[in-house]
Amino acid sequence: MKLFMASLFTLGLLFVMFLTLVFTVLYVFGFFDWYVLIGLTIALNFLFWLVGPYVSDFIYKWFYKLEWIGIGGLERMNPEVARFVQDVCRRNGLKIPRIGYIEDDNPTSFTYGSGAFNARIVFTKGIFTYLKPNEIKTVFAHEIGHVKHQDFIVMTIASVLVQLFYEMYRILIASKSRKGGEVRLAGAAIGYVFYAIGTYIVLYLSRVREYYADEFAAIETKDPNGLAVALVKIAYGIIKNPEGKKELHLLKSTRAFNIFDFKIAKSVGLAYLDAVETKSWKPIEGAILFDKFSPWAFVSELSSTHPLTGKRIQALGNIANGLGQKPTFDVQALVRKYNIDHSRLYRSFGIDVAMMMLPFLLALIPVAVFAVNALTPLQIGVPGQFALGSVIDLASIKAMVGFALAGLGAGSLASTLYSYSTGSGFPNSSVADLMGDIYVSAVRGRPNRLKGRIVGRGVPGLIFSEDMMFQDGTGLMYLNYESIAPWFGNLVFALTKVDKLIGKDCEVDGWFIRGLSHWEELNSIYVDGKTIKSRVRLLGIVFSAIAIAIGAAIVLI
Repeated sequence: MKLFMASLFTLGLLFVMFLTLVFTVLYVFGFFDWYVLIGLTIALNFLFWLVGPYVSDFIYKWFYKLEWIGIGGLERMNPEVARFVQDVCRRNGLKIPRIGYIEDDNPTSFTYGSGAFNARIVFTKGIFTYLKPNEIKTVFAHEIGHVKHQDFIVMTIASVLVQLFYEMYRILIASKSRKGGEVRLAGAAIGYVFYAIGTYIVLYLSRVREYYADEFAAIETKDPNGLAVALVKIAYGIIKNPEGKKELHLLKSTRAFNIFDFKIAKSVGLAYLDAVETKSWKPIEGAILFDKFSPWAFVSELSSTHPLTGKRIQALGNIANGLGQKPTFDVQALVRKYNIDHSRLYRSFGIDVAMMMLPFLLALIPVAVFAVNALTPLQIGVPGQFALGSVIDLASIKAMVGFALAGLGAGSLASTLYSYSTGSGFPNSSVADLMGDIYVSAVRGRPNRLKGRIVGRGVPGLIFSEDMMFQDGTGLMYLNYESIAPWFGNLVFALTKVDKLIGKDCEVDGWFIRGLSHWEELNSIYVDGKTIKSRVRLLGIVFSAIAIAIGAAIVLI
């Protein structure tokens, strides 16, 4: 019932927004052939919904060697899992989905179709490589949950409505009709705003339906902890397998309906690896708490098709409590354990956002002053008549541009010095310690020094990758290198330096950054008695100085 109400609310909101826009068009144009475009859009989307699964079958078979093994093939791989799938479908009055297998070590599963009548569940070899049988059951139950809840139909309707917002915007903005010009433009603006808002509403709906698929799996298996652990292991399996190969394309092409959004896999996957290395759950606990409580995590989630892992784990923990089980990851216990300071999180977030926006705000002030000065009406002596304020001449435009550039540079300088602070130096730390810190943000890095070894490229096998993977005794961390010549210098470093650094013991210092993923913005690498400098901080300073200098020159010349 909760899922039904959430879906009804979301679809209803989208439909009301759409009707509002349609009425605006009707008011402006009356009876107009815009309906042809709308009707065609709906018809084509209906046709794609109907035949789309068969097109996907062809794509997955051609590009990823998809093999349809059916319930019999699954039984040969694991009879217990196969019987479970049959039992769940029988209890819920569902036809057993068509089951496909892809020989791919990246652990993932996904489901697609037009509805329960032709649903497909596809899984990879990695699911059986990384997960235990009880965890595999939870994965299949999650996918069956999508079938049970008719997610294919609901998401298709929502996506079509958002597409129609954009079509209406295009109709209004492209119209040459002079009738109701102001209303027409207002309708176009409303249509585009609805389209932008609708895009995020659809993503929200996708996240809601993932929660309910998780709930379905937890109830059917009576093992919410199994799914919580499975999510963490899937993330670990994804980051453990090489990127830059055909297998990664599978994760990208199926991102919206995978059990896990691969874009958020790195953070949790590396945290799990760190936990294994340290034999402590602290890195995983830090990742869960960051997902749950950090404002930056909330911002990152807005553009994600799936909820952040920490939030899914908390929801599964609540189900475990309801079943009288002890959660593997008890978020409330973690809050007490780490004494989360919520005011500190939000205070830091506010300062971060202000510093991030400072360059644009300082650049806009001269533009705003110029606009107000130019558009303020002045009385010209004749009663009832007015004129524009100051004369818009070349000198005033130059002053506006110069001060705007100087403001942009000054704000950028302040933002750079804030993000990459060196006031307290680079205190010794460890990967596990950094991963356990939920107060680190996507804007202000935490200065640190790490001792360990460079073990590979950031993108394994890609010779153009200047980024590296670093390992100390507690876990792995991505290192982001920046040359003073951003693109060319990075390419030269990737081709001439990185291979020589792999396998070397070293120390690195820099700033730990955390958002949807996490990484180290390098300042220096100390290896074989030499120092290799990364210039992320210097680049910000140089850009700021150039903007200030150009702005000052424009004003003074």
